[in-house]
Amino acid sequence: MSTFLQLAQAVARESGTLGDGTGIASVSSQTGRELKAVTWTAEAWVRIQNLHTDWRWMQKTYSGTLTSSTSTYTAASFSITDLRDWKRDEIDGPYRPHTIYLAATGVSDERALHEISWQEWRTAYGRGTQTNNYPSSYTITPNGSIAYGPIPDATYTVNGEYMQAAVRMTADGDTPGLPDAFHQIIVHRALMLMHEHDEGDFGVASAMRNYETMLFDLRRSQLPILAIGAPPIA
Repeated sequence: MSTFLQLAQAVARESGTLGDGTGIASVSSQTGRELKAVTWTAEAWVRIQNLHTDWRWMQKTYSGTLTSSTSTYTAASFSITDLRDWKRDEIDGPYRPHTIYLAATGVSDERALHEISWQEWRTAYGRGTQTNNYPSSYTITPNGSIAYGPIPDATYTVNGEYMQAAVRMTADGDTPGLPDAFHQIIVHRALMLMHEHDEGDFGVASAMRNYETMLFDLRRSQLPILAIGAPPIA
């Protein structure tokens, strides 16, 4: 596992302009070209995270409580501090990422919630007089909250999944969230940024080749498998 400091040192070393990289003893309080190496390392990691919205390593789980008569919840309601987006039902598959059970009954009561559109939710549960009941569906609201319908009539426990927002490394010991085997891709991407800044065409081309080779493997490992066509008929 590589730390932010180790990655920045690798960028400095492999750039060919900052010796063996040990001149960066910490990612803090750097100046000049050393600061640029640190900054580009942090930026490279953010850009890799933002390449796709469904990287596997950025998929997280949560658990929270619904209270009677309250239908809509923010990420903070479930102590989520790094939300990019809630996971949604598969378009062409059976998987539903959010579940619910009556807290008084326990997990033996757990069942899947199904996603409906915001317009459907507003029509069914956001207008007129409502009769609170056991929620069976959820929607993502225009402001990014998650709303349940019917409006809860008791205390329920919900479990589900969400996608993490990009995280920027700031401290020496910070580590990137992707699998250890792919940490070097951050170095390659940072070197691309460095050589682009220097207008070094050869350096950019070399770093890009290494980056794209590892990116291919990373995508194969960390993106969902796409199913093409319908399953065979038994």
